[in-house]
Amino acid sequence: MGAPAMRQRIIIIGVICLFVGFQFRLVDSFVLTHKATQFLHERAKESGFRTADPYNFDTMLMSAGPIAKKTITPPPWAGWALISVGAVLSLHGITLRDD
Repeated sequence: MGAPAMRQRIIIIGVICLFVGFQFRLVDSFVLTHKATQFLHERAKESGFRTADPYNFDTMLMSAGPIAKKTITPPPWAGWALISVGAVLSLHGITLRDD
């Protein structure tokens, strides 16, 4: 893999991190569809994922009735972290030499 290809990949990864970071800063939470919630439940059951929290994912999904949609709330620092990483990667990719 040559330097120009590596340079482009670093810049693209940086830009993607920037956009995802800005998205995390703009929204409070993401609500998954029923299909995505069911997929996560099946994967969590297969891996044996358990927590001590009484309101954990399995307790919520094992209740009688239809499966409730899962809401994901990213922590406030996640957006800033992704923006920072994206900015550093983008600037680093721009300053790489084309040997």
